[in-house]
Amino acid sequence: LSAITGATGKDLEYLKDQAINLGSASTLSASQVADGFKLIASAKPELLSNAKALSLVTEKTILLAEAAKIDMAEAADAVTLSLNQFSKGSESAGKFVDILAAGSKMGAGDINFLKASLQKTGGIASKAGLSFIDTASALETLAPVMATGEEAGTAFRNILVNLQKAGIGFKSGQFDINDALEESKQKFDSIKDPIKKASAQEDLFGKQNLAAGQQLINNIGTFNDFQVSLDENGIAAKQAATNNDTFEGSVKSMDSAYEGFILTVEDGSGVFSQSAKGLTDDVASMLSSLTELNKFDFKEFWSADSVRGVGNELAKLGGVLGGIVNPELGKFSEKLQKQVNKSLNETTDKFATLTQEQLSSKNAIKTVTSFYTSQGFSLDEARYKYDKLRE
Repeated sequence: LSAITGATGKDLEYLKDQAINLGSASTLSASQVADGFKLIASAKPELLSNAKALSLVTEKTILLAEAAKIDMAEAADAVTLSLNQFSKGSESAGKFVDILAAGSKMGAGDINFLKASLQKTGGIASKAGLSFIDTASALETLAPVMATGEEAGTAFRNILVNLQKAGIGFKSGQFDINDALEESKQKFDSIKDPIKKASAQEDLFGKQNLAAGQQLINNIGTFNDFQVSLDENGIAAKQAATNNDTFEGSVKSMDSAYEGFILTVEDGSGVFSQSAKGLTDDVASMLSSLTELNKFDFKEFWSADSVRGVGNELAKLGGVLGGIVNPELGKFSEKLQKQVNKSLNETTDKFATLTQEQLSSKNAIKTVTSFYTSQGFSLDEARYKYDKLRE
């Protein structure tokens, strides 16, 4: 991340903390958020000098990924492409994400359709004075009759160029897509001969763009409706919340929160990790004089690969130190072990409340067995616990 963004010192530390925070608060892992930082920074270089702006765009991109049920790479590509095509910065990321999410929900074109079409027409539309909502509305109006996003984007780009060349849509002094469509419709409606009307439409739109042009002028009401319905603030957050309010979403959130916890412990910050670090530092300073500690197996302590394992090893270490130096250390480690076990037992209790239908889902056995194996149980023991839950 530092090599790609150039971030160092406080900026790099800020991005690291944000990766953990955004990951813990979403269904994405901290490592996926960090990958998002890299993708977005590479596609939008001006964010390289502003860690907070990069974090903001990434946060909104996570919303789009969760709202549209797409991966982080697809969401990052769609957001940065849209912002770049319309020359907008991080302050517009939230609005653009809402428009993309609303379009994919209410229209026939999904995020990949919009992304592909915007790549063909975004720059031309922006230069013609269209807003991002105007452009997305037109593309969603075209989506039902266009085979691909590329086809829709190319056709709309050509139509915009041809309308401006013909001097249509300049009623207000500047080109306006709504005025252009109304003016074109009135022009064609005045032609009674269907053959002449079709010829006039082909002359204006171009032969390859004829179907797209007809779709737009015959569905001006739909286009206008999209201009209103896509302008809904907060719709991406609502969609994401709805999509995540499932057993699978809860599992992903739990995984992300657990990874954030592990990363903060490894970082050495926080009450838990500082206590463990302080305890370990004290041990290091006393090793030369307290020979009894030589009996303690530090390899098991450092190789503990689960929360339960860390709690157990701290309890053993606290017992040794409590018998030699200070009984309070033994009480502290015993209390810490109880707190860890209590947390794990509460998670086990939550598993027990799941219905048969939830436990029968394709993710359930993986989730339950992964949880128990991460706490030090063997795979056979984890599967046995899953079977007991099913019973």
